[in-house]
Amino acid sequence: MTGYTGMGDTLSRVRLAESMEWKGRAGLAGSVESSMQFDNSALGTLQWVSTRVRPAYIANERFKLTFEVAHDEISSGFGVSGQRTALTVAPTLTLGKSAGNANLRAFYTYSRANDVDGISFAPPAEAWASQPSGSIFGVQLNRRW
Repeated sequence: MTGYTGMGDTLSRVRLAESMEWKGRAGLAGSVESSMQFDNSALGTLQWVSTRVRPAYIANERFKLTFEVAHDEISSGFGVSGQRTALTVAPTLTLGKSAGNANLRAFYTYSRANDVDGISFAPPAEAWASQPSGSIFGVQLNRRW
């Protein structure tokens, strides 16, 4: 829900974010992230709150299984509001030092939204405005430079 595009040209924005990471025994690790965003324009004010929990099981140097539970909520002074909750599973293969420690990540996400009437989304997220739930899957290759 971060793709709201209806605030106009006079938008000012403040975002606060915090995260915490942990590593446990037996290959368990993860993070918690939370952020709040406040937008102000001639149209009015908008608040966005986002929380994500990302536990992971690290089997060895080459493979990990990551999960994510995410919740976003938007509220405004001009009638736009909505909530979205998403669940993601992502097995990840690390390709090693010869590949620049690149990660090959497959993922599946199920998302459910409600009260999204009146929210304009930027592509490709506009699909969430027309249906209350859906799934997406894909493969990503990430490499650090």
